[in-house]
Amino acid sequence: MMGTKKGLRAACSEPIDDLRRQAERVFAGRPPEPTDSSSEASPEELHRLIHELQVHQIELEIQNEELRRVQLELDASLSRYFDLYELAPVGYCTLSEQGLILKANLTLATQLGSPRGQLLVQRFSAFIVREDQDIFYRHRPKSRETTATVAFELRMVPKQGPLFWARIELRVLPAANGPLEYLLAVSDITPLKQLEESLRDLARFPSENLNPILRISQDGHLLYANEGALKHLVEWPLITGEPVPAELSETVARVLRKGSPCKLASSHRGTDWLCFVTPVPEASYANLFCIDVTERRRREDSLLKLNRSLEDQQQAQSTLLERLSARLLTAQDDERKRIALDLHDSLGQTLSALRLMGGRVVGANAKGKGGHLACTPAMMTILSGAIEEVRRISMDLRPSMLDDLGILPTLNWFLRGFKASHPTIQVNRRIRVAEGAIPEALKITIFRIVQEAFHNATQHGHASEIALSLSLARGTLSLSLSDNGKGFDPTAQDRASGGGGLGLSSMRERAESSGGTFEVLSSPGKGTQLVAAWPLSFGAPLLGPAEFGPRSAAAKAPEPSTPPSARTAPQRRAR
Repeated sequence: MMGTKKGLRAACSEPIDDLRRQAERVFAGRPPEPTDSSSEASPEELHRLIHELQVHQIELEIQNEELRRVQLELDASLSRYFDLYELAPVGYCTLSEQGLILKANLTLATQLGSPRGQLLVQRFSAFIVREDQDIFYRHRPKSRETTATVAFELRMVPKQGPLFWARIELRVLPAANGPLEYLLAVSDITPLKQLEESLRDLARFPSENLNPILRISQDGHLLYANEGALKHLVEWPLITGEPVPAELSETVARVLRKGSPCKLASSHRGTDWLCFVTPVPEASYANLFCIDVTERRRREDSLLKLNRSLEDQQQAQSTLLERLSARLLTAQDDERKRIALDLHDSLGQTLSALRLMGGRVVGANAKGKGGHLACTPAMMTILSGAIEEVRRISMDLRPSMLDDLGILPTLNWFLRGFKASHPTIQVNRRIRVAEGAIPEALKITIFRIVQEAFHNATQHGHASEIALSLSLARGTLSLSLSDNGKGFDPTAQDRASGGGGLGLSSMRERAESSGGTFEVLSSPGKGTQLVAAWPLSFGAPLLGPAEFGPRSAAAKAPEPSTPPSARTAPQRRAR
């Protein structure tokens, strides 16, 4: 009894001490069980045993709270995906309907030269050059009229740093009942603007430039074309003094009318050209300077495909997390139900029997018949069985042996219990690692994977032979579990998930969340092999003597006080 209590408290750490005190207070408020002396046990001994038993029952009910820790770990995994927002190469922020900054990522804070905390509840327009603020105010209402993104360019002034050109992409966030909000993306396009300025300078020396350069009059006639234009822009009929194609004529007329340059994309014999049309209003013509952007377009297409692939992967990860979260909640409910059934079917009935027998003893004593002498041995037997049942449930939740003795003795205990429950199944074991070489954090992971794998091999694979291998070689701790069962197609179905638990997904999640890898090798009719591996840092303890066969490791592990029953861990439902 005391050894089991020690294991439980070691597993649940200091918070369980508080739970123990809570359980003591709950029990103190209950009426005491009637006991009497006998030739074999005193009333004080019976009362102490019943007290310990009922306190253990309350402790087991409280241990369900450990499942909530798993939910917190899942939430932590989900929060890592929000880093994509903070570390994006583009500044992002959310604006209120009045134009106040509600949220901002770190990139935007860097662009605006201000700590993120100081950006909040400031007007976004305060960082826009005064002459360009009208551009922002004109486009903001347009975003409310369409579901598409509205894009425009303007100049921004950070609190610290030089003025820069920004491309603003603005769209309205959907809101059912809440206030209107905008999602805004800020891209620094200063290098592109500097390139445009350089292109204007280059356009003044067309004859020395290898890139295509054209000069077109306001009425759409070609005034000049250099050798590069005649060589590369073969899709356009370029004859000096003759009209140019309609798309060129319309573009030149528009830029001369607006007085601002624009860009024109064109393709000629498989080469992509980006043409910058610069107006010269005082001379009533426009210069057109083209650069080859074929390779850049290819890179942009590759980046676009990569971005879509990353978005698909992120969506898949989010979907997987949502699915795992739902399945985790189901697993928690199943675990609570299993523990409740264990408590009801075993401890509940045992305590009821003790109450009835105690009532008989009290009645017999009142009549002076001395019935307690006959009932006391039976009560002691029931109490012993109840204590063993408490130990079994405790070992099922978390084996105290794992904390007291280590993973290797726990595996030996588990295999002995499995062999006792499944005498027709042959179990081969090969352990080549010392206890001290296995990190403490991995021990419970290894035990749960072994537990789940043996359950799947018997309940789903119907195997007659199971092999377990645990070894450490070249800095890698490897766990292999194979069986000769019916096998399955890993790509088509998770064998264990059909049983209402997490199955293979649970084992994979345990291995990968602890820094390892997990691989499933199986095919219909050819059995199954599960391989989990964890890279260990250098400086780990050296290997001890190798352990082979079912007896060598078993000889080193002390016998548990209670042999595993038919309801021990090997026959639990898949979790």
